[in-house]
Amino acid sequence: MLLAKLKQAIGRAHAGLSQQIRGLFGKNPVLDAAALARMEEMLLKADLGPEAAKEIIESTRRAFSRPEGERENAQDTAISVLRSTLRRNLLNVDRSLRREDTPPTVYCVAGVNGTGKTTTCAKLAHVFRSQGKQVVLGACDT
Repeated sequence: MLLAKLKQAIGRAHAGLSQQIRGLFGKNPVLDAAALARMEEMLLKADLGPEAAKEIIESTRRAFSRPEGERENAQDTAISVLRSTLRRNLLNVDRSLRREDTPPTVYCVAGVNGTGKTTTCAKLAHVFRSQGKQVVLGACDT
């Protein structure tokens, strides 16, 4: 159930980002420095992080360096690069939860608003408490 909710939240975030990127290009098939800068800003605002944003921008730039007959329009190319980069990065991540043998173990949870961070933390705290662990939750915002 938690995984289904996470997938749903990621789907909403992806749909919103896809919509923004489509709006970025409009009907203009040109990928210029200004469009790339706006796209990078969108990616950073979506909390993808600087490394992922840079990888997506570079992949998009490479996709546009192919001959025009071998690529889609600007929107489709950018969305395709975004989708494939996110899949590659998300599928190749070790998701196991590590715990130190000696306390305290500290977990930092960060992400986009509305993706279930608080619920996930509460569920983790419940599991740890049921294992007899002491749990302290702390929260902050920017």
